[in-house]
Amino acid sequence: MPLKQLKTIRRNIKTESRNMKNSRLLKAVLKFIKSEDGPTAVEYAIMLALLVGMMIASIGFFSDEFFALTKKNEDALKTALDN
Repeated sequence: MPLKQLKTIRRNIKTESRNMKNSRLLKAVLKFIKSEDGPTAVEYAIMLALLVGMMIASIGFFSDEFFALTKKNEDALKTALDN
């Protein structure tokens, strides 16, 4: 490639990179990366996952007692409605 063509290509690349820096999308992405909202959202997601995990574990732990209580209430309702 002749030197003149290489210089033209280099100039076009610089112009395109300047245009990209001015684009709205790039500005929005850079703003998001610089802001602290991203890490805060991640922290909330981790806390939510921990809460859901604890709820599932507690349901598994108390399931026998819960079903026994439900069965007791069901029998009491049947007895009350039969009379």
